[in-house]
Amino acid sequence: MIITAGEALVDLVPHAVLGGGPMNTAVACAGLGAPTAFLGAVSTDEHGDAIWAHLEASGVDLHLTQRRDEATCRAEVIGDPSTFRFHGDGTADRLVEIPDPGLLEGGPHPLHGGTLGIFRGPAASVLAEIAETIDGIVSLDPNARP
Repeated sequence: MIITAGEALVDLVPHAVLGGGPMNTAVACAGLGAPTAFLGAVSTDEHGDAIWAHLEASGVDLHLTQRRDEATCRAEVIGDPSTFRFHGDGTADRLVEIPDPGLLEGGPHPLHGGTLGIFRGPAASVLAEIAETIDGIVSLDPNARP
């Protein structure tokens, strides 16, 4: 099973669009028929409910996905499509916790982590710890932009 780890957020462009590199990767892998799980924290707010439903409808396994009462992170496009303002302090995606090790058994599991999740707060530490212990290839997407 491919595990993607990181944020699931809402892009405001100017209307809300579900996004986040790791979530998009999970949906794409599941769409290609690969067993895929999303490891992250998703809010219980309206945007989080939409993200959860989207992952579920896309065939992504949610046994590693945590629900949190904190708000969903939002990425707001400012004029130029490559310029963002993030509204992410104290949001659900930053507060993911290390899952029960038993939930990661049955590997090897490729792990893909990326974008905000590998740089921000507690989520970055969780991803680093899982990357050190998981039985499988680890890939990282730093979301580098010019």
